[in-house]
Amino acid sequence: TAFYTPDIIPKTVFAVLTEQGIEPKNIYEPSAGAGVFVNEAANTFPSLQNIIAVEKDILTGRILTALSSSIPVPISVQVKGFEGTSNAENGMHDLIISNIPFGNFRIFDEAIIDESITGKIHNYFFAKGLDKIKEGGLLAFITTDAFLNSPSNKEAREYIFNHADFI
Repeated sequence: TAFYTPDIIPKTVFAVLTEQGIEPKNIYEPSAGAGVFVNEAANTFPSLQNIIAVEKDILTGRILTALSSSIPVPISVQVKGFEGTSNAENGMHDLIISNIPFGNFRIFDEAIIDESITGKIHNYFFAKGLDKIKEGGLLAFITTDAFLNSPSNKEAREYIFNHADFI
C-alpha cells in the first residue's frame, strides 16, 4: 500500500504556505517515506529548527535515516508506526504535514480508543495528527474527496470539526 509522493506536491504546498506568511519552526511528518516533504521543508523554510519524521516501513525508514544526514536541519527519524510514537511529542509542532496512508486498516493505539477513529488508518492519522500539533499550528494532509464525502467517515469528520478550525 506504499505510495511515494512526487516532489511537485510538497513544492506546491510549501509555496502556498510561504505566500501566506507561514514559517514553521518545528515540523512533524508522520508518514515520511523517503523524505520528500522533509527535504523540501528544509529547502523552503530557512528558520526551520527541527523535523521529526516517522516511517513505518523498515527499508524506507533506513533510507530516510541515511538521507537525513544531508538535510541541513536537525531531524529525528523514527522507524515505527505512527501509533508507536510518544505522547510526549504532543502539542509541540507548528506544522504536521504528510501524504498519509488510506484504507480500511485498523490501528491499535492505547491513547485513542474510539473505533470510528481507529477503524480506518486515514481517520486515525487525522486524530493523532491533531494530538501532535500545538495551539495555532497547522495540519496539512493530502486527502481524497472520499474522506470529506463518504458517510463512513462522518464520525471522524465530526471529531476533527470539534477539535480543529478549518482554514
